[in-house]
Amino acid sequence: MNARRGCSCAFATCKNISGLTENKISFFRFPKDVESVLYIDCISKLWIEACGRQDLINKTFEELHRNYRICSLHFSQKMFLNDSRNRLQPNAIPTKEPSFHNSQTMEAISSDVIPNQPNCQEPLKA
Repeated sequence: MNARRGCSCAFATCKNISGLTENKISFFRFPKDVESVLYIDCISKLWIEACGRQDLINKTFEELHRNYRICSLHFSQKMFLNDSRNRLQPNAIPTKEPSFHNSQTMEAISSDVIPNQPNCQEPLKA
């Protein structure tokens, strides 16, 4: 009987796989259920950019949502709705580095306010 393999984190440099990771790490699908297509396009692009995966650029929203996950280590504490780190804010954006690697980067990113409906024509603050 073959053991079922869990989903892996979509980050290019992350090796976390659900079910095989000892720590309590949650995995999150790419965003899909958003009212505005423009907004979901912006958010998805930010998630793809953070992942460092050029191969994801041409995927549809549905493909990204259905097939790719990002582990909870790539989100700052402020991006979660609870202390269990298993529910994200609706406008959560992953960070390029796992949260335990670079606390200064995490603080800088998490202190930025991501608006609910960003204007995709304007660059986001780094």
